[in-house]
Amino acid sequence: MMPFGKKIKILITICVFTTIFVLSIGLVSCVLRPKECLNKYRDFKDNEEYDVLFFGSSHAEDFFDPMVLWKEYGLYSYNFGNPEEPLPVTYWEIRNAVSYNKPKLVVVDLYMFGNRIDEKTHYNETIHYALDPFNISKEKINVAFDLCSNLEEFMDKLFVLSSYHTRWKTFASESSINYYVNGFLSYGHSVTMKAEPFPENVISNDMVSIDEYKTDIDYINAIIDYCNKESIELIFVSTPYYCSSLEQNKINSIQKIIEEQNVRVVNYNKIESVMIIV
Repeated sequence: MMPFGKKIKILITICVFTTIFVLSIGLVSCVLRPKECLNKYRDFKDNEEYDVLFFGSSHAEDFFDPMVLWKEYGLYSYNFGNPEEPLPVTYWEIRNAVSYNKPKLVVVDLYMFGNRIDEKTHYNETIHYALDPFNISKEKINVAFDLCSNLEEFMDKLFVLSSYHTRWKTFASESSINYYVNGFLSYGHSVTMKAEPFPENVISNDMVSIDEYKTDIDYINAIIDYCNKESIELIFVSTPYYCSSLEQNKINSIQKIIEEQNVRVVNYNKIESVMIIV
């Protein structure tokens, strides 16, 4: 029989090795993770209260400027918009963000409604970009259960090293999106983008069948239900951009469904003077 002291020594060795291994994986994951992902959210969890949180695609990220809202209206806000972020990911990003800081108002961009990401790799990247900054929690585990189709994807969303371990050759030279203005955090707004004029849209008020977009509709309803449950005011928006009649008609159709639930929708393509409406 092995002496008791030797058993304790082996147990301590295993615990120390496991701790070092876990910490090493965490450190390497942080180093190889895309820099803009960390820069975008680095100060969000340190603040205690927000008036407004913005969510959605790059249309939200580039359109809503928290620095301007603070200067002009005294609104304390943070922008969670990410490039081509699908509505299922937006739903879970809202839940993760609210678990840290509960705002008075949530604003959700509708650009990705009916716009599918066919490439599985890119879809997984959008999940990582939106959720990697959050620590493992009940909400983050729920994300993995809901959005992942197998065990490998599930583990990948919780322990991100498997997605980023191949980036070591290129990560040092990658350029990051700038989230700082004169050294100050821009609160998630991409300050590298420039505003450019675009052709005037021919405004359409028609509607089309959107039955094929049932998944997006379900997650929009889930966002509404969650905000109602948390007593958070909710506004959906369509930001101004050069869009086809079909795109406008899809927004008109989902707007009708949303407004039937007494939730406000602001379509900036139908507003002459563009400004944030809260």
